[in-house]
Amino acid sequence: MKLVRKDNHAISIDGTLERLSGCAGVSSATRLPDGKFELVWGGGTNIYWDEQETVLTDGGERTFIDENGDSVLESEIELIEEDDK
Repeated sequence: MKLVRKDNHAISIDGTLERLSGCAGVSSATRLPDGKFELVWGGGTNIYWDEQETVLTDGGERTFIDENGDSVLESEIELIEEDDK
């Protein structure tokens, strides 16, 4: 069985759209004349995997990503047999 777009069974669904939090490391900073900070990033980003959430619409519908990288709502996909195109 395989998830595909309802409007085009040739386009498969790769997975759900996820929201993640993280902390990007800052190695130094300077204050700009307008009061904002200019940051120098360093060390990478720590992802907080325990906070991972699937993106939902206001109505609670899951958002999926197809093989082309496009967003597709759950109501716009269906489950088919592998050889049913």
